[in-house]
Amino acid sequence: MAWIAGLWLVNTALLIIIAVREVRRPAKALTWISVGLVLPIIGFVCYLFVTNPVQIRRDKLVSSHNNPIALPPACGHSASVIARALQPLSVSGLRTGSVQILTNGMETYGNLLQSIQSAQKTIDLEYYIYRNDHIGKRIADVLMDRALSGVNIRFIRDGWGSRSFPKHAVRRMMEAGIECRTSFPLRFPWVLSNLTYRDHCKIVIVDGKEAFMGGINVGDEYTGMKPDVGFWRDTHMRLTGETADDVKAVFEAHWCPVKIKF
Repeated sequence: MAWIAGLWLVNTALLIIIAVREVRRPAKALTWISVGLVLPIIGFVCYLFVTNPVQIRRDKLVSSHNNPIALPPACGHSASVIARALQPLSVSGLRTGSVQILTNGMETYGNLLQSIQSAQKTIDLEYYIYRNDHIGKRIADVLMDRALSGVNIRFIRDGWGSRSFPKHAVRRMMEAGIECRTSFPLRFPWVLSNLTYRDHCKIVIVDGKEAFMGGINVGDEYTGMKPDVGFWRDTHMRLTGETADDVKAVFEAHWCPVKIKF
């Protein structure tokens, strides 16, 4: 009976470790504590594999809360009042720029292709899902054409969401001069530790001055041309001005830790 008591004490200590580590996420802590009670010791081992913390280096954001908001006179008094009210909720202060709302895939891809074709210096792309279907190939062809014309292009895709993206398509992109990397690849030993960590970003930055972001990935299902899917209503945005700087900062923070190529 002594070994049962010892096992209980060890398992209790391990459950306390989980509670301390996940104190800011009580729902997650309760889930793993329940697993640990049902599967003593084994539950803690599974916890370590599945929730291995991922260290991602982020650039330090400098707060500008004390800086006065200076909007163009054309914005009017009401906009200035709203800007001052929102400033305490921001991290690096409010940005100026223009926003174009895009509500479906065809509209988004049309604007995106136009911007990519006009790129002169850089294009940065990061997608959770990038498919090798009609729209995926079309965008890839334009990207390769711009890369061969001297534009510096970097591309990140998520290891799970874009797992069906074939290696031969990646090789074509890399041969054209595009830098390709995978976020959280599905490879041993990262399969278990990174399984629940996913990169759901859908962002593109062109020449550092124009950015696309929102809910639309790259795939024919977003175009409305797939009969089994039908029309897909989703929201995307085209940003120009200072707002593109913040999207660029997100991409740079994700690009630096990703060391494994396709």
